[in-house]
Formats: sequence, structure tokens, C-alpha cells
Amino acid sequence: MKTTFLKRIFSRKTFVRLALTLVVLAALVFLFYGIETWRGERAWEAYRKQAEARGVKLRLRDFVTPEIPADQNYAAVPFITDLFGAPEKVKAAEAMLPDWNWTDGKLTDGKRPAAGKTSDGSLPNMPEWRDYLVKAKIVT
Repeated sequence: MKTTFLKRIFSRKTFVRLALTLVVLAALVFLFYGIETWRGERAWEAYRKQAEARGVKLRLRDFVTPEIPADQNYAAVPFITDLFGAPEKVKAAEAMLPDWNWTDGKLTDGKRPAAGKTSDGSLPNMPEWRDYLVKAKIVT
């Protein structure tokens, strides 16, 4: 009796039924996803048309600002274009700056003043900073 049960489970007829069931299930899954994709595209197109009629921006190119005319572009003044227009001019300007080391706090003999804290709202002591920078010959 045990062997007949196993023969019946592993028979060709059972395999064909199982394969057919799997094919039908796979077809149903593909059909479901196909229909949902089609419905989603139709819903999106309907929403897009309504939103564009209301003036809502949906495309990335709608958010890009138009180019500023040269007569209204304050960043196009000769001073700025001379600084950033040619890399060799920028390197020449950087070479004229003194080599300041801000990280070690030893620009002068004294200690660097406190910068203030945003957490408690304290401000830096500006007269101390002025004296510090004058002593370091950064400002005159």
C-alpha cells in the first residue's frame, strides 16, 4: 500500500498536473501585474493632466531657473570674473596670501580668543579677536 501511494504521487500524471498548475499560477501572476501596471499608467496620466491644468510643476525641467541676462547678473562683474575666470589668476592670488595656520592656535604668542557657542547663544569677544589679529599682522 505504501509503494502504491508513492507511485501515485511520483507518477507522470501528477507531474503534468503540477506543471500545469504552476504554469497557470505564473500566468495569473503576470496577468495581475500587467493589469496593475496598465491601471497605474492610466491613473498617472489622468492625474498629470489635472495637475498640469492646475499649474502644478511635475517635470524637472520646470524647476530649472532660466539663465540670468548679463546686465542683471551681479556675479558677472569684472572683479569676480577675473578671480574665477582663469585658474592661473586664482593661483597667483593664493600665492600672495601669507601662510596662516589657523588650526594650532599659535598665530601669536597669546592664546586664540574664544569663538562663542551657538548652543548657549554666547557671542565671540570682538575686541579680543581684533587685538589678536592685529598682533598676528593679519589685519592692520
